[in-house]
Amino acid sequence: MAYIHSLQGLGLDLGELITKGGPAIQAAAKVVEDPALPEVTCNVLRLNKIAEGKDTGGPCARVRYSAAQKRKGIGLHAAVMPLRVTVWARANPTLAVVAGAGVVGGFVALGYYLGTKERRR
Repeated sequence: MAYIHSLQGLGLDLGELITKGGPAIQAAAKVVEDPALPEVTCNVLRLNKIAEGKDTGGPCARVRYSAAQKRKGIGLHAAVMPLRVTVWARANPTLAVVAGAGVVGGFVALGYYLGTKERRR
């Protein structure tokens, strides 16, 4: 059995691969080095399990990101909170409706209070 010891044996030129695939390789490296990638991946997998009706297991490990960590990678830390909220809302649809109604009710009550306060003057 013959083994190939170089990329040229496969018909690949390393210089051409770096030149033509350079931006894609750099982008992939930025994504992989992002400190929020494990949590984003975990939340996406949980959303997938919820859509399939499977048990999601425990919650994803939460990490507090320092300013230095936020500068590293592509900025996936900005997607963490919306993903957490989405996973929670999909896992607890009844509570999500109740929470939404509570927020709307709070704004209505605040408006009513401010409106009656103006009329009393």
